[in-house]
Amino acid sequence: MRPPLALLYQTGVPAAPFCEFADSLRANSINVHLEERPPLGPLAGVVWTMLTGAAVFIASSYFGGILKEIGKDHYELLKRALAKVTQKTMETERIEPVLIGTGGKLSQTDPFSMAFSVWAETPGGRTIKLLIPKKTGEVDYTAVTNAFLDFIARCYDEGEGVLAETGFDITRRGGSPVTVAYNPETGKIEWANPFANR
Repeated sequence: MRPPLALLYQTGVPAAPFCEFADSLRANSINVHLEERPPLGPLAGVVWTMLTGAAVFIASSYFGGILKEIGKDHYELLKRALAKVTQKTMETERIEPVLIGTGGKLSQTDPFSMAFSVWAETPGGRTIKLLIPKKTGEVDYTAVTNAFLDFIARCYDEGEGVLAETGFDITRRGGSPVTVAYNPETGKIEWANPFANR
């Protein structure tokens, strides 16, 4: 059985924040799979849908079962741990991966990082990827990750219609993952069309 939470990161990325994330949740009886993996090398695909250098994965078993058993205290712990690992990862000095594309198909001013992302499963079986903004003095990573976790929790409490509120057409099938981003002006999670990133 898959663990409810997993964090994968590429060799060469400082592991201390990831170990701290896993340890803080394991201390509260939640299984976290932590895995270092070699860099994937050259990939082809739609940039926003690709795996990032490090990523947190939240399986349906967390929101669909474990959260109901252990209650809100652990949910608040997860919120703090996710905000902290996101902040620390984005503050770590690194070189963003080099992206190469054909003319007109790759934005030179992409606001989202290829260093870190958060993925979650919905009760309807979709995979949602939270795009993390690149580090600037104006990004509140706690607000970003809290809004995402609350959004996913609402998907479990209220159903698939919550996803439609983002602007995503829920009648669409395929195209996994569904990419979303936090809008600091509205405080909400919104669909981020991966094909608009050109």
